[in-house]
Amino acid sequence: MDNQKYRILSLDGGGSWALLQVMALQKMYGLNRHSYEVLNDFDLIVANSGGSLVAAAMAEGKPLNDILNMFMNETDRLNVFYKLKVWERDPVYSILRFMGIGPKYSTKKKGENLAKLLPQVSVIPMSQLPDRIGGRKPHFLISTFDFDRQRATFMRSDQTSKGIVGNIKKGQNPGYITNPKEVYITQAIHAASNAPINYFDLPAEFSYVNRPDVKHRYWDGAVGGYNNPAHAGLIEALVNGKKPEEIEIRSIGTGSVYLPLSYTHFKGYPGEEYLFEPYQKPGPATDIKKMVGSILSDPPDAANFICYSILNPTLPQNSNNYIRISPLIQPVLVNNRWVLPTGLNSKMFEALVKLDMDAIKEDEVELIHKLGELWLNDDVPNQPIRTDGDMSCVIGHGRFSKAAINWF
Repeated sequence: MDNQKYRILSLDGGGSWALLQVMALQKMYGLNRHSYEVLNDFDLIVANSGGSLVAAAMAEGKPLNDILNMFMNETDRLNVFYKLKVWERDPVYSILRFMGIGPKYSTKKKGENLAKLLPQVSVIPMSQLPDRIGGRKPHFLISTFDFDRQRATFMRSDQTSKGIVGNIKKGQNPGYITNPKEVYITQAIHAASNAPINYFDLPAEFSYVNRPDVKHRYWDGAVGGYNNPAHAGLIEALVNGKKPEEIEIRSIGTGSVYLPLSYTHFKGYPGEEYLFEPYQKPGPATDIKKMVGSILSDPPDAANFICYSILNPTLPQNSNNYIRISPLIQPVLVNNRWVLPTGLNSKMFEALVKLDMDAIKEDEVELIHKLGELWLNDDVPNQPIRTDGDMSCVIGHGRFSKAAINWF
């Protein structure tokens, strides 16, 4: 670890799949390492959705194994993904559910249960978290989307950040009095994890700690383009005076499906169509599903490449100042033929391709955990920064172990 560098830990959104982030941290730091020891390897934690839950659980002070159990425990999962009763659904969405469209979970119950799941940080304003953690006193930046303003917004522990509009105005006019919004981190993750349309029924709604008179409403930060919030963390560092050469980013994803296109280059045998991205005919149901999926999956390649190119404008094959780790659910090209990754049979592979972010059934979560084990063992590919037409690594690390060597 280079203590002279300004280090950022970025945690993607991804619902239940965020358990992969905990597994990666365990591999790096030890199975039951105390969270504060991990946090004190960084100066800024930036997160969205499921990743923000991991960040908040670390701020709570849970050992890594306890955080993993939080995802593996069915009761805890169902408390976050609290299913709407039939009579609680909007009538229009009840009709659309027959097409596979519409919310399944209660926003209100999620907010209540997050506070119960993380009782200590649910009553501590975010600005107090760095002192609570001690050591490097890392700050937190959580990405959300303002439902009413229809734009990305961020919830910070750093009330002096120059990224806050009031602080920008104060810099222009020293007499200006600022009053930055102050929230509890459980409010922030409630907002950041509130995926709309196909998941939660209402925007997350709450008042700021220091402004109780007005309620604000939020959707998941992915709606604003920050499911991978690494570039938000980089911008936060830059506007607060850090130079590119002083910054290191460690970005952990929650898995991506990346399949070759069946109608452009089918390199396989009949019966192996599941290895390829199928052609889907456009239409209302298909278009809505693709639109929602595109927003919430927020293909992380863009954020990774933006950060990497700012920190490394000459685009070297890899660099210690930006490390990306995340498993890829994709076939492997062997002797000009796409085949299954080691350790996954066709049934498991197909299930992972189709598995949504709100995996709550026991067998679904166990399958994600199995994917994590294979990824950490280099049997499943790691997500590069850039790939070529055959999905081979061009920039970044194609296997977890290669990225892990340069983590510290």
